[in-house]
Amino acid sequence: DSLLVAIGLGRQNRNQIWEISYPDGERHRFTNDLSNYGGRLDLTRDRNTLVGVDLKQTSHIWIAPDGKSEAATQITSGESLDQAVYPGPGGKLLLRSEDSDLISINVDGSQRTAIMPEVRNYNAHSVCGERYLLFDAYNGSESQLMRSDLDGSNMTKLVDRALESECSPDGKWLLYRANVQSVDKIFRLPVEGGTPTELATAPGGGDSLISPDGKFIAYSFVEG
Repeated sequence: DSLLVAIGLGRQNRNQIWEISYPDGERHRFTNDLSNYGGRLDLTRDRNTLVGVDLKQTSHIWIAPDGKSEAATQITSGESLDQAVYPGPGGKLLLRSEDSDLISINVDGSQRTAIMPEVRNYNAHSVCGERYLLFDAYNGSESQLMRSDLDGSNMTKLVDRALESECSPDGKWLLYRANVQSVDKIFRLPVEGGTPTELATAPGGGDSLISPDGKFIAYSFVEG
């Protein structure tokens, strides 16, 4: 008379098991723990025990001076799952925490600070020129491309439904990918805002990059 299914919790980036009644379709939380359940669930033959897979990942940040791996030093520890590390303002690092917070830390791992605790970041974040941070923010229904001052203040929405983004080398414009009528397209937009310019159609999605001189872009797409 019901279904058991793993459903993602947006803020925590993990899945919990929910029970969905049949035929009413009412949803009730079945587990309430710190596990991250995979999509595969099963019952024992006597149907008294539920079996699931708990997914765990450990990720830490290392600093390698001049790219020398033999001299690399680990700067984060514990059970934190830090991802998407980029150069930040003032010689710091920007990263995304397991809870999808934008975090600023020193290069020795100290002074870990959430820049904008209310923002859920999933796809991209970077420093844009000498004034701005560029990042996506999930508002509960869609991803928006945002711009803020380097300290996270004065947040401004640039476009809706934006995915990966990158700032130009001179900090004056940005590249972003958006799904328009079920087709992934790549746009160029002034960092101060304005009307986006469509540059390419890129079905299937993927990364898009700006060349160091700002004259070319590279992007992936799926043919056929």
